[in-house]
Amino acid sequence: MNTSSTPPRRRPDGARPSTSGTRRRGRHRAASPAPRREWALLGAGVGVLALGVVAALSFGGPIDVDEILTADETTTAITDVAPAPLSAEARGEMIQRHLVGVPVPFPRNVEIHDRVGATGPTNEADVIETVNATLHEWNLTPDGALVHNPCPPHARACVDVDNRLAWLQENGQVSRGPVPITTGMPGYETPRGEFTVQRKVRDEISYVFDNEPMPFSVYFTTTGVAFHEGDLTQDSHGCIHLSHQDAVHFFDVLEPNDIVVTI
Repeated sequence: MNTSSTPPRRRPDGARPSTSGTRRRGRHRAASPAPRREWALLGAGVGVLALGVVAALSFGGPIDVDEILTADETTTAITDVAPAPLSAEARGEMIQRHLVGVPVPFPRNVEIHDRVGATGPTNEADVIETVNATLHEWNLTPDGALVHNPCPPHARACVDVDNRLAWLQENGQVSRGPVPITTGMPGYETPRGEFTVQRKVRDEISYVFDNEPMPFSVYFTTTGVAFHEGDLTQDSHGCIHLSHQDAVHFFDVLEPNDIVVTI
């Protein structure tokens, strides 16, 4: 009988068999620090990324477009200030440029400045908008034509008393004007209606009002109302004041029996 002890068996891979379940569980717990190291590495990566963004902003590196837009909107909301109204001098220059060739009569050439100033414009577009709206109210387009012609086609000369405009026409088509005029002052209002040219006097004077000169007079009423050259900053005693050039032209074109309509 062989009494020698049998040697312990070895596992085929040469590893010794485990004799303790506790050790096995201990080895598993020893592996748990790995996730902590991964989170530490992730946190370090985020920190490096944040430093990179700061560096990009500081040294002109690539910047996210959405961040730029958001920052710009925030800055605009904080710093946006309403523009200041234009000065009277600036407004005046803009109005003058826009009214070149437009027959704005006295005192409306002063009134239009007041109207623009009352709107508090901050740029030239605002000025032009008010000027054009005012001209339209006065039956004028921005280039100085009539918005509509209220005069009957058979009239040779027409006067818009309220808007202080006069023009000549042929078969209802404007041939000269409208041109700026002044009309009768209170108490000497220019009559309205349809009249005919009575006579023309080149070097006329007023025998009623202190021999006041009335060059290039074209009488169209039996009471002495006429087109003639006169001061365009003063109202008349009923006549139609014209500039020198317009008075000469009306005098040359109009003939006795031509129809004159004042509206």
